[in-house]
Amino acid sequence: FFEPAWQLYLRYGFADCAPFGSYRPDPHSRFMTRAL
Repeated sequence: FFEPAWQLYLRYGFADCAPFGSYRPDPHSRFMTRAL
């Protein structure tokens, strides 16, 4: 369901990362980051 959105983020330089802040791992969430 979310695969097209994830591919868009990856195409524009985002990469998977660990949860941040107060977020916890969740099977329905994907954490991504991008260096600026």
